[in-house]
Amino acid sequence: MFTNLALEEWALEKLDATATNYLILYINKPSVVLGRNQNLFQEVNLAYCQNKQIEVARRISGGGTVFHDEGNLNWAWISAFDEKKVNRYEWAAQAIIDLLAHYNLKAYLTDRNAIEVDGMKLSGQAQFTKRKNILSHGTLLIDADLSSLQPAIEMDKRLRIESKARPSVRSQTANLNALTGIKRSPMECAKDLLDLIRGSEVEFDASLVDREKFRSKNWIINRSPKFRAEHTIGDETFHLTVEKGIIVGVQKADSQKLITDSPYLHHSYEKLLSTILQ
Repeated sequence: MFTNLALEEWALEKLDATATNYLILYINKPSVVLGRNQNLFQEVNLAYCQNKQIEVARRISGGGTVFHDEGNLNWAWISAFDEKKVNRYEWAAQAIIDLLAHYNLKAYLTDRNAIEVDGMKLSGQAQFTKRKNILSHGTLLIDADLSSLQPAIEMDKRLRIESKARPSVRSQTANLNALTGIKRSPMECAKDLLDLIRGSEVEFDASLVDREKFRSKNWIINRSPKFRAEHTIGDETFHLTVEKGIIVGVQKADSQKLITDSPYLHHSYEKLLSTILQ
């Protein structure tokens, strides 16, 4: 997963897409992928993901949190920068819409840039732009474990968090296989997509990408915007201020005075959660 996210960033920065567009197709093990500036603790049920061995990552584009597994096909277009393509998704979505039409499904792009069939979301999209290239990427639910999708991308109901981060908008989802009644694998869909666009494969050296950046806590956790959380610990309720994953302020719920000698001050919020939410 981390290699694939790093590949998207590398391709955005390094590929010359002036003469041709590039399409990256990949399949990840079970994972939750946050948007660039989202609050990890509001978007992901960390306890559930840890219990189910679901990886947590963050991508370079904005948008909402998504769930990946072996039943999901991930796709990413790398195109030369063009003002007409910025914050526009029709050009990137068309190949997926054509693929669904190939499977006798009438798909369309919603005002939230999702690809749906009869009100059911099969694909979400996001975009990141540099002056050289545009990355426009998305997911396609084919045979994903939808029973794991929803609990993995929901904030733990025991948490009370206030943040300025933009929350994800949840939609009703469906798998391609459920809608068509035909069993297809993501690899089969990837081959059909390449046939439709008449694409040809190119070699790639995985050693070129910086996967360690995407594995780091600095990227996954510390990019979460500053937020406030309320927790009852023992028989007392506290308000905690968290910045870059670290508790920087502690006060009792019934007081405006900061506690300067709290044992929770300057500690990892993630570690605190693992203790109090057991």
